[in-house]
Amino acid sequence: MKKILLQSGSLLLTLVLAAGFVFAQSAQKVSIPFNFTLGNSHLTAGTYYVVTLSGATRLELRDSGQKLVSVVPVITRLARSGKAATTTRLVFDTIADERFLSEIWITGSDGFLVRATGEKHEHTLVPPEM
Repeated sequence: MKKILLQSGSLLLTLVLAAGFVFAQSAQKVSIPFNFTLGNSHLTAGTYYVVTLSGATRLELRDSGQKLVSVVPVITRLARSGKAATTTRLVFDTIADERFLSEIWITGSDGFLVRATGEKHEHTLVPPEM
């Protein structure tokens, strides 16, 4: 019985460590210099991590302590002229002084549309294009 419990404990520890490794491999860090809206949540300026979940139908947004802030449903994938993004970028729709996260581009991947609007808007890129 003790042997079974020890094996189960070892397996659980291995799974926890593997999950942490996968998170570290898929998390993309980005600093957002302004307050913004994501879904129904109003978030403050700061450092966030974007995590691609398997199947890429949802993304996670985590704060600087890697605590889950929001699960973001993907509306559609966005292709960038046949090549992958070279840096992680967020695109915000600016409507009347409010910024809404609308696109997420992950290094080495396509983009993800997470908010669509028919309203007149301007795009704000983070980090800005040089």
